[in-house]
Amino acid sequence: MQEIGFRVRSNDGSLSGTALEAWNSKVIDGAAKLGKDWDCTPNYKRWFEEAGFVDVVEKVFYWPGNPWVKGEKGKKIGSCMLANALQGLSAASLAIFTRVFGMSVEEVEESLEAVRRDLRDSSIHAYYPL
Repeated sequence: MQEIGFRVRSNDGSLSGTALEAWNSKVIDGAAKLGKDWDCTPNYKRWFEEAGFVDVVEKVFYWPGNPWVKGEKGKKIGSCMLANALQGLSAASLAIFTRVFGMSVEEVEESLEAVRRDLRDSSIHAYYPL
């Protein structure tokens, strides 16, 4: 099984106080209010073991959110992650923000502009566990 952790992280504080961090928390909280856990990947190993699987091995990789990392391979992964995030941002946000938080489509799209800027900002060292 392979899955990406939806909660964005950084080790150097560059994510703190950003629109990306605020959006990520809000969308995860909103999904929870709709009965969907978008932050459950840390539980997978335990759930497999509780289901009776033995010798469960968990390998966690860290993929950058844009090409901020050193090395060609990391930059390629970051570029792909950035493209995916930019393409899926509206889709991941609209239902939650309109249904849970009562925002209009226009308000959601307007708020996502700052998130898009942050996604592209290579000084924000965001990554996702996979």
